[in-house]
Amino acid sequence: MRHLIMFACLLFTLSCYKKHDPVISDNEIINSWIEENMKRYYLWNNRIRTEGINKNEDPGQYFKRIVVPEDGCSYIEKDFKSLVSKLSESKKPGYAHYMYSTDAGEILGKITYVVNKSPADEAGLKRGMVFTKINRTKLSVNNYQDLISQTDDNHILTIRDTNSSETDYDIPVAGFVENPVFLDTVYNFDSRRIGYLVYNSFISDDGDLSKKYDVLLNDVFEKFKNRNINELILDLRYNYKGDILNSVIMASLITPNLNIKEIYATYQYNKSLQQIFRDESGADYLNLYYTNMINNNALNNIGDNLDRVFVLTSPKTGVMGEILVNSLKLSIDVVVVGNKTVGRNMFSICLYESDPEKQRINTWAIVPVVMQISNKTGNMDISLNPAIEITEPLYDNTPLGDVNEKVLSATLNTILENSSLSTARKYTNDENKIIDQSPQKNIINISLIN
Repeated sequence: MRHLIMFACLLFTLSCYKKHDPVISDNEIINSWIEENMKRYYLWNNRIRTEGINKNEDPGQYFKRIVVPEDGCSYIEKDFKSLVSKLSESKKPGYAHYMYSTDAGEILGKITYVVNKSPADEAGLKRGMVFTKINRTKLSVNNYQDLISQTDDNHILTIRDTNSSETDYDIPVAGFVENPVFLDTVYNFDSRRIGYLVYNSFISDDGDLSKKYDVLLNDVFEKFKNRNINELILDLRYNYKGDILNSVIMASLITPNLNIKEIYATYQYNKSLQQIFRDESGADYLNLYYTNMINNNALNNIGDNLDRVFVLTSPKTGVMGEILVNSLKLSIDVVVVGNKTVGRNMFSICLYESDPEKQRINTWAIVPVVMQISNKTGNMDISLNPAIEITEPLYDNTPLGDVNEKVLSATLNTILENSSLSTARKYTNDENKIIDQSPQKNIINISLIN
């Protein structure tokens, strides 16, 4: 339970219907299966709509009718095999991007960073490149989300240069795990010693349980500690996924007065599941605590040298970064710089029928929200509103870590001005706006309750 595996699919058999009765339609059998699963696992299971809903209708429509209005994450797929394959796929191109809507009405993409030695790097992509087409189809308001989904496979990006000439780049995908520590450095400005870390994923290792990225993260903070930094900038603009346990480690490196008996976060399920977990494993089972160890080594906490931490965000900053801030803010002043985040504190499981005989009728998979994560006070509202609102420009290829990079520069200026930030400030942005990024859904694996 504690070791949540992100983007996994949960396989199980549920005996919720009897041998196929010819008087019962296939849709009614499938929808009964959907209803029983939702009543057992769904976070809002006490609010499922069942009265007045026709169980003979299409399962896709039936599922949409029974979910609660505020649930924007649960979904259903007709072909579970295709969904399982998609969720298990680890191939990627090795670049991140923003999508922009320009004042001229264009939809354009910008490459925000490229992973070293990735397929995108080898194809020649660079930070700051602007693309106008995917697979030779021009981006528009109506198609950009569908086109972006095509970048999960081999694809073509049409790059526009500063002279408005366009060139096609063939971008393959490959299986690799990105080192989450993209960049770390220390800036010295008189009495200010400022640590800067671009952290692009909350992951501990390549899946081999070595915890090598946890160790690398600890090494970065050892350097910060040895350099005696007194300000920290944590850049999570491109960090959209990861594991809650790695976020515990990040928080433990930063929080002042580190106390391993202090709750970092708590899993929140529906009342019936919550009670079952507590009855079987104890009242403390759903709590996560701060830690002072990383892979059997002492953790290099720097919190006692800090009065505050600056966190850089974007619309692509994911739920683990939001949970980190939601918990850290209880022990240290957290200054958010950048853009408002989505705040999608919803975790799902993938359920489908495993019996081959029953699969002849039911090939559907449902992915309902089953969990949220709160801080120790029970607060689950994790959307981050920036104290310093600033958008990364579309036409800008300034390298990450360069003190002239716009978002970093605004943060450094605030530190050097010694601003108290008693009121939020907004920097003048150009007319190009970052648009909906459709962040990745958070799918977990939990132990079944028999």
